[in-house]
Amino acid sequence: RGGMGAVFEAVQRDLQRRVAIKVLAPSLADVPGLTGRFRHEARLMASLGHPGVVRVYEAGETAEGYLYYVMEFVDGEDLASRLSRGRLPLEEAVPLIADISEALEAAHRLGIVHRDIKPANIFLPAQGQPRLGDFGLAVTAEQAEEALRLTRAGTTVGTIEYAAPEQLSRAYAVSPASDVFSLGVVTYEVLTGEMPRGNFDPPSLRREEVDAAFDSVVLRALQTDPARRYADAGKFREAFLHAADRRRQEALRQQVVRRKMVRRAWVMCVLAAIALITAGSAVVAWRARRDAEAKQAAAEAAEQRMSDLIQFLLTDLRTRLEPTGNLGAMESVIDKAVEHFRRVYEESGHSPAAARQLADVLVVKGDVIGVRGMNDEADQLYTEAILLTELARDARPGDAKATRRVMEAWQDRSEHRMAAGKYPDALSDARDLLSEAEGFAKQQPGPEATHALAKAHRAVAHTLGYTGGLEEAGDEYRRTQSLLQALATAAPDRPDYARELAELDMSLGSNAEARGDFVGMLRHFTAWHDYVLRHDGPDTSGYSYSAFRMGVALQKLGRSVEAVGYLADAARIAERESAALPGHKGCLNHLSWCLRFLAQAYEGAGDVGAAARVRKREAEVNAALSAAP
Repeated sequence: RGGMGAVFEAVQRDLQRRVAIKVLAPSLADVPGLTGRFRHEARLMASLGHPGVVRVYEAGETAEGYLYYVMEFVDGEDLASRLSRGRLPLEEAVPLIADISEALEAAHRLGIVHRDIKPANIFLPAQGQPRLGDFGLAVTAEQAEEALRLTRAGTTVGTIEYAAPEQLSRAYAVSPASDVFSLGVVTYEVLTGEMPRGNFDPPSLRREEVDAAFDSVVLRALQTDPARRYADAGKFREAFLHAADRRRQEALRQQVVRRKMVRRAWVMCVLAAIALITAGSAVVAWRARRDAEAKQAAAEAAEQRMSDLIQFLLTDLRTRLEPTGNLGAMESVIDKAVEHFRRVYEESGHSPAAARQLADVLVVKGDVIGVRGMNDEADQLYTEAILLTELARDARPGDAKATRRVMEAWQDRSEHRMAAGKYPDALSDARDLLSEAEGFAKQQPGPEATHALAKAHRAVAHTLGYTGGLEEAGDEYRRTQSLLQALATAAPDRPDYARELAELDMSLGSNAEARGDFVGMLRHFTAWHDYVLRHDGPDTSGYSYSAFRMGVALQKLGRSVEAVGYLADAARIAERESAALPGHKGCLNHLSWCLRFLAQAYEGAGDVGAAARVRKREAEVNAALSAAP
């Protein structure tokens, strides 16, 4: 039973299908305005024709004078009932919000404001995507004054817990931004299991596994001033999917791990190797102090070998141990290395070589404890590494290697702060990196400095994408592209330039998507996909991801039949990767998104049966994802 009547389950005899019939309560038939509002609701829902909105089949009046309309029967429960049993796994929560915001976006495109977005009006069928229903309070821009007269004076429009501030004070002020506020409340509740009451925390502080990328999206949606929110559900959805895309990309960047656990004997070998290296480092430092002039060339060569060995062993150690969850053993080894190189740094009289070696191991330790969530401690290590590399650079003016290491240190801290959700701080670091690169390019112009400058512009662009500066980010990406194209033209035999340009097309495509430029999105993703096809082949993990993005771009442009081909390829490879690595969250997460968009593409292409089969498989994958350790 709803506010304007009752809803009954029935069977439509001629088509033999279950339907729901909403009937205006007889006791309300004489209330001024309600019959008009009831008809208004049926017309609005029928006009949408979106798979994410409950469909209306017909409307009319019985011989006894009862108003009714017949709609799709959603066999399931509403979101309020689901939330009453506990919060949703993120693997369900994120796609749910994406689907509902898409349905609301369809309403906003037609000038319809729902005015009552809440969990009780979001229906979760056993099969298929969620549905948005109950448009009883909805208004259109053309009929706003008439619709307001249908709402009695002195009443609150909407449900208080989810209504925007302007709905509680003056109903005439509602706009699509009012729905965005309500959607923000629902999103916060779905992500955290709590309502955003009082001075509430960002979602990531209420639930550890929520990525901090979602914080800025939700907090902007919940601004009390409508002008500071997203203008409509479409803008909200773009930002939300951009945040979700960060989760996917971070998962896909993880190196595909071996199924066998690292044996203890191997770890002991690495421990022994590091012990030998650190002992050798002490000898190098002692000899350099004893006879610096005579041994300068040998010391520099030894320093280079030492740095290479440290970087190789510590990086390889992390690559092998991190997937197994054995971070404690890795941290123990690195602690020994940090302790030793601190001692070498002091005994060498703060030599530039020892400063760089200490900075190297501090960064690796920062990476390790950052993975464990010790973000403040990791930040201090990255900061110390920056200071050490700057000291080493100042001791050797004009040394290109020393300058490069300073830039790497700034980038290390910027990337860490991005991962920790400290976007303004990350942007500040990226701008400092750019300043260093610009100075390097002026002092030592050439391909190396140009390449460093291109990387710095790209770092700034990447961080701007998470602070709302999408237009400026696009400009920075294009500056990067111009520099890389100049390098590639001058050195056509350098394959790394070509790959970086292709990866830049991926970034430009994501930026275009976030700005709502779906034509530009497809253009850049096509260039990236073509490169992957030529250089990686059609049956690789990289191809799966680029094909997925191609399919999403085509789907956004309404080209569902073409999208099916790309998304089916992406899902096929993702299935194989998941089978090879059972329980791997990165693989399962990518597969889940491939299946979700493939189902939508099948629906857009009119193949309802295929869509149902894919959604069934998606549900199985999401269950496995929820159960994964």
